[in-house]
Amino acid sequence: MSVCSVVMDKNNHVLLTKRPSNLNSFPKAWVLPGGIVDFQESFEWANIRELQEETGLDYQLIRKYKRFGTGDQVHEQKLNEWIPQAYPRIQGFDVELFPFYLYESVTKNISDPVDPSLQVFPPKYSHLIMMFMNKISANYQEIKLKFNRDEVEDAAWVSLDILKNVFAGKNQNIEVMKVDQNLNQENNFTIQQKQTDVFYPLYRYNHHSEGLGKGHYLGLKYLINIIESNQIQNIKLDQQIRPCIDYLDEKNSIQFKLDKSFSKSE
Repeated sequence: MSVCSVVMDKNNHVLLTKRPSNLNSFPKAWVLPGGIVDFQESFEWANIRELQEETGLDYQLIRKYKRFGTGDQVHEQKLNEWIPQAYPRIQGFDVELFPFYLYESVTKNISDPVDPSLQVFPPKYSHLIMMFMNKISANYQEIKLKFNRDEVEDAAWVSLDILKNVFAGKNQNIEVMKVDQNLNQENNFTIQQKQTDVFYPLYRYNHHSEGLGKGHYLGLKYLINIIESNQIQNIKLDQQIRPCIDYLDEKNSIQFKLDKSFSKSE
């Protein structure tokens, strides 16, 4: 199982990243940030972790505490577990966080065709990809990024209007963030001009040997459709992660509360 993270600013610009050319799988493909869900990890936490690892975007989190004892002898134990706070924030900006799209990626077993004449092949393996919206209440120019150079070679903020034109075969100039191997601070990139044909046609068919991955393309097309048809509000109401600050689970004596001084290295 995997997650993909749609990072969107308040004016509907989406953050796309390009995989480095030295990777074994999908080198130079343009994708949404994301990755594999770890063992016993929730989809929500995988979304948060992958965003931090690849782009440097840190959610403000709540530490999970365990309470024990009775009466005046109640004690709290810090647990090394974190969840988003009731009203999620990144860099001080409010964030709408919710899942909106599920995609199954299937790899075919081309060595054992069901019908060679029809090019029909059985599945070799598959995995599910859950896509999350992370809509930040800021302009993309205000959002600080620090890319993981092992996972991101280039990146770009692209509006949904530009993506619609791209998918219709209309090419135009955009600004691309070229990750600088010599920069270690926030915004560790330089700006270059590129044409949007680096995104489309899709990966494997792209003359630049780049292009969007198929699942990412389908997720973005779906996102454009639900925003234009005003269905996004219904999805937000159904899927919004529920407030959990100062919540006490009496059965398991687990409490969630904001810990402003936490460090992920603890």
